Amino acid sequence: MTIEALYPRLAINMDEESEPQYQELISDELLSEVMAHGDMSDDLETQASLRQGLVVASDAYVTAALERATQRSEKEDNEALDRVTEAAQRLYDALLHLQDYPGLEARVEKAVRRNPHLHEVRNGVTLADMLGTRRNIFASFREVLVDLQICVENTINRKPKPMLLEPDMEGEAPLRLDSEDELEAGMQRWRERSKARKLPKDHALLAFLVSFRPTWLALSGHPFTEGMYYPETGRTVSRLVDAVDAVMQRLDPAVRRSAIVNAVRKVRASDARGPSS
Repeated sequence: MTIEALYPRLAINMDEESEPQYQELISDELLSEVMAHGDMSDDLETQASLRQGLVVASDAYVTAALERATQRSEKEDNEALDRVTEAAQRLYDALLHLQDYPGLEARVEKAVRRNPHLHEVRNGVTLADMLGTRRNIFASFREVLVDLQICVENTINRKPKPMLLEPDMEGEAPLRLDSEDELEAGMQRWRERSKARKLPKDHALLAFLVSFRPTWLALSGHPFTEGMYYPETGRTVSRLVDAVDAVMQRLDPAVRRSAIVNAVRKVRASDARGPSS
């Protein structure tokens, strides 16, 4: 599905350069409105910080909208992950096979240690630091490939099937290794993971809020909350929701205030669950 079909009122044209569009979208009028909702200082430094925060958050919204519009099927995701595990296994085998060629690992090691342009990862670690002892220089690297295979395989969500052991003798029936209850439990986990992998309708709005939160907390004295619902008015009172609603009226007018309230609630609930949720 195209982004135009999912987000027909999105103000950003994906076929044109985005930065000038964001600068036009985040006008002085919108800045004043958001600052008023957040009781922010009306100085140049605050204006610059708010403008930058809104540009980044708006870009996060558009990027997430594009992600949702272009998300592949679960089958395609699984095929892509399968290719990673297969490639990791091939590389593991190829590195191990180097040991069958006397002197070859030593030549590779020398080339690695002489290379002045090795990529540095965390704390300045390079490929040279991962090399092991002679005749097994890629031992650590192969273990990393094993970890990668395991983690990618765990990411794949396959529909479970009955576990059957093929018979040794012709004419015998296959032996069922799992029970119907175990199969149904596996089906339930598969359905839950299938549902969870699908990017939700408010994926873009959630991305905007997560991106905008540091700016709001830094510039406004009002909390990052959906506020309180008042039945007599039928509205939720929240300075944050008012500010985000003002932005959405320019960025994507299809977003309703109630959706913003629910999205803020989701972000806060996710914070409460912690990073492992």
